[in-house]
Amino acid sequence: MSDYSLIYEKLYKLFDNTTPMHFDCGLLCSHSCCRDNGSGMYLFPHEEEYLESLGHDFTITESNFIFNDSFVKLLVCNGYCNRGIRPLSCRIFPLFPYLRNGRISVDFDPRAKGMCPLLFTDIDELYILGLFRLKVFKAGTIVSDITELANFLENYSAELDTIARFKL
Repeated sequence: MSDYSLIYEKLYKLFDNTTPMHFDCGLLCSHSCCRDNGSGMYLFPHEEEYLESLGHDFTITESNFIFNDSFVKLLVCNGYCNRGIRPLSCRIFPLFPYLRNGRISVDFDPRAKGMCPLLFTDIDELYILGLFRLKVFKAGTIVSDITELANFLENYSAELDTIARFKL
């Protein structure tokens, strides 16, 4: 098992029993983030190899996002998955551990806008659990301690910042 496999195993386990809400939040939106809408989720460096070792059934293709002179892999969901082997980007959605100026901050992924009801701040019953937010922060700190992953996280953060500027 590679060092990256150990890292992804640790990151995945971090979210095994923790989700944004006390129940399957996909029931609120008919699992809109899991349906194949062509957008998919970026895979972190070496994550594809880890998923391959688990025997996934996702569609993985190249995105238009470039990191280290290569196109970042994009995982497109087939509408249903074994939640135990979903990628890190899915586990942390709709939040993201932004890395800017060497600091981690947790905020919404702008791709969730218009899709995820958890972004509504005016409905008291819809809120993201503090434990989930804390684990997204912890995942960000784990990733930011590894140079290649930290560089990717910083680039991914910049990519999401760009997306946020163009989304209505």
